[in-house]
Amino acid sequence: MKKNILFINILILIGFLLMAAGGLLQQTGAGLNCPSWPVCYETSFTVEGMLPTFHRILGLVAFIFTIIVTFSIRKSTTDTVLKKKALIPFFIIITEGGLGAVSAIYKLPTLVSICHFALSIFYICSLVNLKSLLTETDIAQELIEKFKKGYKANTRNGILFCFALVFIQAMLGLLVQKSGAGKVCGLGVEDVHLCVVQGLGQFSFWPPINEGQLNMAHRFLGILTILISFYFSTNVVVLCRKALNSSFAQSLMRSTSLTLVLLSVLAFTAKKLLQFENRDIFVSLHFAAAIIALFKLWTINKMLEDLESKMFPSGLHTLWSDLVMLTKPKLAGLVMVTVGVGILLAPKPIGFFKAILSFFLVQLVVMGAAILNCYIEKDVDAKMERTKDRPLPAGRMKPIVALVYGWVCLIISLPLIYFYINPVTSYLAAIAAVLYLYAYTPLKQKSPTAVYVGAIPGAIPPVLGWTLVMGEMDVMAWVLFAILFVWQLPHFLAISIYHSQDYGAASIKVYPNQNGMGPTKIGIAAFTVVLAIVAIMPYVNGLNTKVFAWFSFILNLAFVALSFVGFFKSDEASQKDWARNYFWASIIYLPLLLGSMIFFR
Repeated sequence: MKKNILFINILILIGFLLMAAGGLLQQTGAGLNCPSWPVCYETSFTVEGMLPTFHRILGLVAFIFTIIVTFSIRKSTTDTVLKKKALIPFFIIITEGGLGAVSAIYKLPTLVSICHFALSIFYICSLVNLKSLLTETDIAQELIEKFKKGYKANTRNGILFCFALVFIQAMLGLLVQKSGAGKVCGLGVEDVHLCVVQGLGQFSFWPPINEGQLNMAHRFLGILTILISFYFSTNVVVLCRKALNSSFAQSLMRSTSLTLVLLSVLAFTAKKLLQFENRDIFVSLHFAAAIIALFKLWTINKMLEDLESKMFPSGLHTLWSDLVMLTKPKLAGLVMVTVGVGILLAPKPIGFFKAILSFFLVQLVVMGAAILNCYIEKDVDAKMERTKDRPLPAGRMKPIVALVYGWVCLIISLPLIYFYINPVTSYLAAIAAVLYLYAYTPLKQKSPTAVYVGAIPGAIPPVLGWTLVMGEMDVMAWVLFAILFVWQLPHFLAISIYHSQDYGAASIKVYPNQNGMGPTKIGIAAFTVVLAIVAIMPYVNGLNTKVFAWFSFILNLAFVALSFVGFFKSDEASQKDWARNYFWASIIYLPLLLGSMIFFR
């Protein structure tokens, strides 16, 4: 394990170097000097000329080390959770490399750079997660009791919130840099709350042009991020002071103290950026401080997670964590990814902040439907192992709180979507919520055909993204609907195989329990073939290029092959393993297909 930890540390260092090189590529525009891939031909022997080659060599080294770490961990452990998590950085770096390649070859837009940057962050966070799993945290019982006395329930939630804020700020900062919005407003630090639009001479809290609005949003969110991050980081410092004689507390204190220093550097460089003094130098320092702060916050989060597991073996639940749990964040996250795909695929332009507000309002609809589903199914959830710890079946929250919470989300969001965005999107969102809550949810306990009814509201989110921009249903909206509708059917059939006992205990009717394993496996294979046919429709309808058609063909060929593997599994254990693998493959398949629709247009 020590060897794996050493390799992970090397990979984290390489990851930072890759991000630093990537930042310089963006800042200098050197990436545009090398349209070939993977080798840069006719490279000039200057810093800008060699930078793309250096970046790609680092990427290759990272890829090789990631393969070594992934398969070394999988070979040396029997822990299934650790084996799965070891694959995450491997898949991320493959996706990163693919994005880098298509970006270099096709000169793809800012969106690709932002996705590439986000994946880099997720990659290093996945390495920190692996390191945390491989490292034994040894804390004496008396120290655990000391920590427990001074521990605030929302300490770790606060650090996670800070991480999210810094992440959003980093994404926004990259967008400011790529769009040229960083040089739009400039008054100096005395008027940080105002923008003077260059050439117009207008002083404004919220300027009329998009670039100015982006600049001011980055400023205001930056101030909020620094203040909130200082507050929660200081709470961790106070916690550490209660047990400074322990190596764990000292390590946590070092990470937190460094984070506070980095936050100060962020504030200092932001001030210098507003003064336009040696701008390039301070952009680089600002970027580096933000990235390191991100990963220190994530490291603090993992350390607090380890500490919580020792202080509260049965789990620590707070009001805020329960409110988040009710929204089913993993499911909601996947749903919102498909909404985002619909927005990005739509051919009409949409204002950045209108898109953000629209996205947020649809998120409220998704949250409201998920919360009310938890309210309706609280008794059913209590019977299933994987859901019995939710706030309502566990008794940590009164049902009336969830009922009001869910309806408030829907009552706020649907009218605003109707009046601010367009009626079509509001109608579709309402239909999705009603079908999910009052058709699919009760039908689950009556018939396995509920999977077809549930696939309708599940297929509407990408259509919502499309209509947010277009304001109407057209051929491509129906194509998006068809892809998501068909994808859900084998996806949920696979879930019903490896969770068949849970569903049986809760009296939820699913095909494996009602019709047997044979017909269920036939259904998975048949629907996967249908999905492969539907997935080529964007090319047939002229939205995507031949590159997409070939990518879709290869992707679907692999997915169809996996669906037929089930016919060669006869015992229950191997069938469940196959179904679980198919489920995870479907999770990987969907963003790859939808992402290729965005990139190969």
